[in-house]
Amino acid sequence: MRHLKIVCFSLMLVASSAYAGTRSDYAQQWGLDIGHADGGIYRVVLSRDIYRQAHTPQLRDIEVFNEEGRSLPAVLMAPASESAPLTSVATLPWFTLPETVGSGRSDDIAMMVERNADGSVNSVGVRVFAPGTVPVVSSSWLIDASRMREAVHGLTLNWQADAGQFEHYMDVEGSDDLRTWHVLALRAPLLNLVRNGQSLRHDRIALDSRYRYLRLRLLDNGTLPLTEVRADFAMPAAPMTWQWEELSGARVIEKGREYFEFKLDGRFPAAHADVLLGDNDTRRWTLESRDTVQDPWQTRAPSWIAYAVRMEGQEVRSMPQALYGVSRDRYWRLSSDVPVGNAQVPMLRLGYRPESLVFMAQGEGPYVLAAGSANAVRAPSSLVQTMETLRQQLGPAWVPETVDLSAPETLAGATALTPVVQRDWKNWTLWAVLIAGAALVAGFAFSLLRRSSNGEN
Repeated sequence: MRHLKIVCFSLMLVASSAYAGTRSDYAQQWGLDIGHADGGIYRVVLSRDIYRQAHTPQLRDIEVFNEEGRSLPAVLMAPASESAPLTSVATLPWFTLPETVGSGRSDDIAMMVERNADGSVNSVGVRVFAPGTVPVVSSSWLIDASRMREAVHGLTLNWQADAGQFEHYMDVEGSDDLRTWHVLALRAPLLNLVRNGQSLRHDRIALDSRYRYLRLRLLDNGTLPLTEVRADFAMPAAPMTWQWEELSGARVIEKGREYFEFKLDGRFPAAHADVLLGDNDTRRWTLESRDTVQDPWQTRAPSWIAYAVRMEGQEVRSMPQALYGVSRDRYWRLSSDVPVGNAQVPMLRLGYRPESLVFMAQGEGPYVLAAGSANAVRAPSSLVQTMETLRQQLGPAWVPETVDLSAPETLAGATALTPVVQRDWKNWTLWAVLIAGAALVAGFAFSLLRRSSNGEN
């Protein structure tokens, strides 16, 4: 019985590995132009040719291979949202503000700030008017944010590695003229603690400031061996760049109603639609799609009015219609509330934003991206969680380096898009186990009958 279990387990392993992809399972490949091999994680923006070659609706038949032909960890990433601004980080100039001890009063000291023509700080000095007043190391700093064009959302302070353990609290003020100061943060904590081998570090102060200058001041008369001040801020997201597939359709009459049907040659992530139908036209359209000719039609967008009006030599058009969601269906259908007529056939435009395949470099290059297979699929990967951890360590501005694609090369061609009939090894294994079990039970029963018969004799 033990040997039977081993055989069945081996059969199941063979069945599960039958879906692992190799380069020869794909229709085409593209070389990846990696400038240097120490980037670790890279990003490839999918091209129109890759979308046309992809077979599965989920784009699982896109893989990256190294020189040895080994599949690399990879994950499909959606394009960044326009409403989500990018976070960036900049290192800011900082200056130690002098403090005094002795008999001098605060009005016996003048701080002198030398600024450049653009308002940036060049140097900070102190002038002493009373005898016995001596400048000492400060616990206050002036931060020059005059060259920032965006609001500062936070400051991250770095200090010397031998600063020791401490718990400080800091006030932050802002000014545009170095005369009038406004409170931005009160008693912001700075921590550098170690206990039982565990460390706790808190080095960021949250802000929302557009002031040109910032002033930091420790509240506990302590000192901090400051080495760097970094500001994080939100960069305005770049406008969405849409790419469009223009489809020519054919008129179809179904149950007395006029439709226009189109076929999309590729697994494009369609998210917007537009209709072109000559000058000076307006009508309401309904858009449907399906992935195969056997599937029922599904409505993909609320019905909308598309128009084109030529006025004073210029054409004014309606905006494209957003779909309910991203769709990679092959077949699309338009219908109008008003018959179009035999003289015209509308053109359907489907808009999409290219996605990216992010992969981790392993082994030796050159690396290639392969696409188009009815039999191979990309293995699941934990790369998304890895990138989230990297952003926590390297900062929110970190993104994988983008690599370019070379010209496509044919691998298996159209043969890769023909499904291979897979044997149902699971059912065969189950039947084998049942038959073997039944045979064993029958054998035991026959043996018991023989023993019983021999005993009676």
